[in-house]
Amino acid sequence: MKNKFSLLVCFLLAIIAGCTSNSRYLALPEQQSFKFNPEDKVVLIPVTYEGKIYNFMIDTGASWIIFDKKYEGILGKPIKKEKVNVYYGHINLDFFKVEKLSIGNINTDQYEVASMDLEKISNALELSIDGLIGMDFLRNYIIRIDFALGQISFLNKIDINDSFADKLRMKYNTGGIPVINGQVDSIPTEFMIDTGLIPIKFLDYTTFEKVKADLTDSRVGEDCIRVNSLHLGKKKYTDLIFHRAKASALGYDFLSQHSVIFDFKHNYLYLKDSTQLKEKDELNMTGANIVRIPSGNLQVQSVKKYTPAETAGVFPGDIILSIDGLGVINLSRWEIAKLLRKGDGSTVIFKIKRNDNIEIIIIKLSKLI
Repeated sequence: MKNKFSLLVCFLLAIIAGCTSNSRYLALPEQQSFKFNPEDKVVLIPVTYEGKIYNFMIDTGASWIIFDKKYEGILGKPIKKEKVNVYYGHINLDFFKVEKLSIGNINTDQYEVASMDLEKISNALELSIDGLIGMDFLRNYIIRIDFALGQISFLNKIDINDSFADKLRMKYNTGGIPVINGQVDSIPTEFMIDTGLIPIKFLDYTTFEKVKADLTDSRVGEDCIRVNSLHLGKKKYTDLIFHRAKASALGYDFLSQHSVIFDFKHNYLYLKDSTQLKEKDELNMTGANIVRIPSGNLQVQSVKKYTPAETAGVFPGDIILSIDGLGVINLSRWEIAKLLRKGDGSTVIFKIKRNDNIEIIIIKLSKLI
């Protein structure tokens, strides 16, 4: 489901501009915790505005609190308009001054928020996203995310006995987005830490080409590479897949393999390996690029040459009705992705509609990089 993800990534990678204006350290009346569904692959929590509850996504790759543009009518008149930098260029954002905005028992008397069209993000995630909680708010707190439990907590302090072994110094780019230092195959790079980046990892153009030059052909794909190692502090990760992009970034798929603490008060990121969420880094092993269509089924947009899908006889335009006997209408994009990368040498069974004919196609999966 590549095209929608490309669009999603462009929207979520980093909404960056000048220094944010709301940031101030605020003590909590007490610890605040929220549950979220790890299967959504985003951290969604409730935000209350003027007595109504909305679904907002925690997004360390956004500079501000952002409401979906469809809610501009309840935000009042814009106080300003700014042209801001984003990953894919520039956009114009309207800003509003709002009152009675709260997250749990964290209340704000007045807050400056932006508005942006989030419909494409919602469609790509197959979720209702009413807004984003960005760094101008998050940077006020210490935030712990336990992805295995599906829980995010806003803390006043860190328990010194908490056995988080990997402590990484954070700094911030011009938009207030957290950045850490790392090495990919011994080449230093800076990574933005973006909880809204789903589900891939990025290397900036220069680092990507340097790393790629020393890899064997079997570890190089179309605009992506499988690196030998990533070092973050004392921690070493192997066989990760990175995509070529304007900036290096680690997002939800990487962070969710850990319990994470963002200590924005002292500028540290803590990573603790999860014992429950270990997944190998793999891509779609069929070689077919598929998208969701209005009927809820999937359609093959393209098929790469010399891949399992081509060998099995899958063609662009084929409508996929089921995978391994499971109707795709009832499967989330994440469940579909898991089926299409379940293991080198495994098989998946597509039930497809081609013109007016129904066919069964068996595909033997193979790692593409």
